[in-house]
Amino acid sequence: MKKILFTFLLISPLLFFAACEKDECTCSNTGGNSSLEIGDVYLGGIIFQIDATGQHGLVAKTQDTGVMNWYEAMDSESNDWSVPTIYQLGTMYDVIGYGADIINIGNFEMAQYWSSTTHSGGSGYAFNFANGESFIGYNGILNCRVRLIRSF
Repeated sequence: MKKILFTFLLISPLLFFAACEKDECTCSNTGGNSSLEIGDVYLGGIIFQIDATGQHGLVAKTQDTGVMNWYEAMDSESNDWSVPTIYQLGTMYDVIGYGADIINIGNFEMAQYWSSTTHSGGSGYAFNFANGESFIGYNGILNCRVRLIRSF
């Protein structure tokens, strides 16, 4: 019995590495998927930013969280999901929104979206997905759409 166990422990790593060389497995920390790309649905969202390794980036939820004022939007953050910055909204617009080559794969509304970026007056910045413009110090009591993001 000891010989069988010893043989298994000796050979199984060799079989694993041989399989990896034949692309029968992936050896990464992205849940077994080393070919993630912008626009892929991953971890409950659509990838809109990814690093050079393809293992880390940002996803936007596949649907809006709702329509609310800025203060409610800041309270809508949960677990790993948060309201994006004004710059992250711009990136979403450019790569998975109306500014993208593949038009609006993020299913954004042609509306204003709240960002987590604050203005000195206590209100937030909003980003307009209809025309790609941002609004500085948009009135925090007004209602805009909210799309949460998270990192991976």
